[in-house]
This record gives sequence, C-alpha cells and structure tokens, in this order.
Amino acid sequence: MLLQELFTAEGAGTQIGSGDYRVVRNATDADIGGIVELITPLEQSGALVPRPRDRIEREIVNFVVAELDGALTGCCALHPLADGSAELACLVGGEGVGDRLLEAIVERARANGVQRLFALTTRAGDWFAERGFASADVTALPGSRKALYNYRRGSKVFCLELRKASASHVSPPRELSRPQDPWGLSWQESAPSSGNRPIRDSVGEARGAGPDCS
Repeated sequence: MLLQELFTAEGAGTQIGSGDYRVVRNATDADIGGIVELITPLEQSGALVPRPRDRIEREIVNFVVAELDGALTGCCALHPLADGSAELACLVGGEGVGDRLLEAIVERARANGVQRLFALTTRAGDWFAERGFASADVTALPGSRKALYNYRRGSKVFCLELRKASASHVSPPRELSRPQDPWGLSWQESAPSSGNRPIRDSVGEARGAGPDCS
C-alpha cells in the first residue's frame, strides 16, 4: 500500500487498470501552480515541510508531472548530486501514479548518466524496497548531501543502483519524451542553503535550515 506520503490528487481508492491513460511528461513553467496545489495539502498536514514557490520555479526543469484530462495528478523531481548520483525528491502520487513517475525519473536518470539514485523517506520505505531500492546508511550519501541530512527528521535512506536495476522493477514509460535539453547546463542543482531556505529530503520531504526546520 502506498502511504499518505505518496499522495494522490485523484482521490483515495482510485483504481488504475492496464488501460491507464494518464500522461507523464516533463514539467514546464505552466505546471508550477499545479505542483504547488499538489503539495500544499501535505504541507498543511505536516507530512511535508513547506517549500516556497520560488524554489519550485528555479528547479522546474528537474520535475516530471502526471496529467489526467488536463489536471496534474502527481509530480516528482530528480536532483543531481555528486559522484554520478542523483536524488529522487517530491514524489507525489497514488499507487498507479507513483509507479509511473518513478519509471519516468529512472529513465531520465539513466539518460543523464546517473549510476545511483537515492531516495530519503520517513514513511514509504516498503514501497521503495518493493521496487528494487536497497536500504542504505546515511554515510552512503555523497558528501554534500550527507552534510544536509536532517538527523532530527530521521529519514531512511534508500538507493537504486541503476547499472544493476532489473527491468522487472522499473520499465521505461511509454509517454515520456526525452528532454530537449540534455541537462548538461539546465539541470538545476541547489547550492547549500543558509537562513530559512528549505533543503530537500526525498518523496516530498523537505527541511528548512535554521530554527524552523522539522
């Protein structure tokens, strides 16, 4: 069962069959408002630490979204780390949507030469394990990301070795086109934060630096 952390805008209990006709695509500036709407209920419930709209605007090139009849039903981001690694973040979607978004992120990661895909989560560890992610220690994170780890939140670290990932765990999404930009320059990596700017944890989690972090 996909936990609340992987929230669906389509409502609880939605059945997704083999005829799933959602579109999973690269996000554009026009999707920023929809992404904000998707994550706001989780922020208000405390499942997510609020992330400001301007941060999403700066990192929109890292996002993919799921769309149904013109409405966004999920989102996910891929943030680059050091040493050929990347972090899956802000995964928001229900059972079927979450899987489709994961497939899109894995395809994008592979297209950009990522070898290890990390995910940090407090609630969805079983979901990631069922999809080929292995539990890892915080020390497995690249140094710059490890320095930002929130020990108070205590997120569990999971890692997918893309060189070893089986097609039975993740398969390429049919409807996601390749990014026009190869991400050589436009793939946005966040600099270390100061003050109260938020720091990402995966699966929609985030923490703020300074006294307001959770």
